[in-house]
Amino acid sequence: MAMAVRDLLRSGDAGVASLSRRAAATLHDLMDVMPTQVDPPAVQAQSASTWLMWTYAGTDANRRQQLAWRHAGASRSDGLSITWRTDPRAVVFTSDLDPVLGAEELAELARPFKFADMLPPDGLSRMVVARLGLSSA
Repeated sequence: MAMAVRDLLRSGDAGVASLSRRAAATLHDLMDVMPTQVDPPAVQAQSASTWLMWTYAGTDANRRQQLAWRHAGASRSDGLSITWRTDPRAVVFTSDLDPVLGAEELAELARPFKFADMLPPDGLSRMVVARLGLSSA
């Protein structure tokens, strides 16, 4: 759904749906304010202490990323963006964005994966990060 919003903002074409004049005007206004670049994600300053990283990844994926990056300044997320307390572009090294997961978080995130309890802790961490798409790379 979030990528569909991005595609609509990029093209301005609603496809088979017809937009009312009010909806078309709102779409036009949003096209001017919402960046649609996702690789790398566009970053927009909202205030001196709030930045938005526009990912258009969806609520679940953004929530996982925000939780994994909370130590680097990520504070909230929704389906379209992740809110940061610091400018995410200031994080020079991608390893600074790699997730820091505690043992309890790791156990909780690994629960759905078959045979996860048979992996050593570092292998389990790598598997969870890769499978859930938490890696910054």
